[in-house]
Amino acid sequence: MFYPFKPNGPFKCGIRDFSFCDGQPVLQPDKHCCGRIFYPTTAKPPNIFSRISNVCLWLPHICYGIGYTKFLFFWVRSDKRWRVWLARLGVQVALTVMGMLCGLSATYNAPLAARSLSAPEPVANSEICNGEASDGKDALPKPAAARGSSKGEVSGEEGEDDQAPHPLVFFSHGLAGNRNTYSSICIQLASLGFIVVAVEHADGTASTSRLAPQFSLVEDKKGNPQRQRQNEWLFYAGLGDEQAQVQKTRFRVQELRTALRLVEAMNKGLAVEGLWVSGAEPHSLRQGLLDTGSWLRGRVDLSRVAVAGHSYGGATAALAACEHYPEFKAAVAMDPWWGALPPDCPILASGSWPSQAPILVLGSHAWNTPHPVTQKMACNGERQEILLSAAAGCKSTETGMAAAGAAGGVSGGSQACLQQGGGMEGK
Repeated sequence: MFYPFKPNGPFKCGIRDFSFCDGQPVLQPDKHCCGRIFYPTTAKPPNIFSRISNVCLWLPHICYGIGYTKFLFFWVRSDKRWRVWLARLGVQVALTVMGMLCGLSATYNAPLAARSLSAPEPVANSEICNGEASDGKDALPKPAAARGSSKGEVSGEEGEDDQAPHPLVFFSHGLAGNRNTYSSICIQLASLGFIVVAVEHADGTASTSRLAPQFSLVEDKKGNPQRQRQNEWLFYAGLGDEQAQVQKTRFRVQELRTALRLVEAMNKGLAVEGLWVSGAEPHSLRQGLLDTGSWLRGRVDLSRVAVAGHSYGGATAALAACEHYPEFKAAVAMDPWWGALPPDCPILASGSWPSQAPILVLGSHAWNTPHPVTQKMACNGERQEILLSAAAGCKSTETGMAAAGAAGGVSGGSQACLQQGGGMEGK
């Protein structure tokens, strides 16, 4: 077992899987949602047996290896030649073995950390980060890491008064991703005190999506209705035409909103019918329900909710922040694929950014450099220019939108970045 990535934040990372379905036989984004929750923790496995039983693998199931392989060979899926079959088998075995030998620097079902870095303890005016004297006007409190152990870790021995809520981030994966594809980003954010909900989209763009248990009514040989469990795994199904892509993007955004509703319910300590969370115990008051909310009760700062994503997920995050503010109060789009945006969205239809949510667009050089032959950018440069211009000229935000390097990102192929201060600080 090897761990290719280790976070450098003061917290350790805990992981819980979740799935939600209200029993509908047809997948609907407002009735179904699944994914993984990354969150800060201070707990350590008490012994080697607990450490082994709670180990988190980059490929938690063999079907995730199958899903990656199906995506890689999607365009030759109808080729029945033995060479293709042998290559597919070799890739699948290699991916599965490597994925199951690769561990995540996280503990499964660990308790949530009692303190958030975003809400430091009150300290004396003379206690400042650089240790110098102060007149009290510009004194800064030490970060939580400095008040923890000598190794920079936050102590877990706090009382109820110290249980400050954690900011919340929803992460939308790119094409062929899943709940673990961006685990290094999610684990790093969790180590810094964020609760990160990595939604595993069930629109057919994920390489593998583990669906919530679903049942449909079928008739037996005697005509009596019986419940039959449907397929638990959904693999990559292709993008389809432009209309299908628009439907997938809308599906993704609604899944993010459904995940937000579930977190809101868990933050209230509610046991939601149809919701399963790993590590949850049977509810003591209502038979048939799991106590999915007590571990998160009152621990989420719903005034600071951001949405982030990469590629297809970057466009999903931008659309969610644009159309559903104040549900999502900030957005981060990494190498977004703007071709996934619906033509009727406000950004493209009117060239405006109607939301008060700030957006940060991060573009790599390769993704924002025109192709030498077609002179087109992979990110869809025409749409990106519309979005950057709309966001840069936005007048509805509280602190104003500043465009940094937008012109270079659109015309010259350098990084494009839009930022607004104070968005994640709840100002």
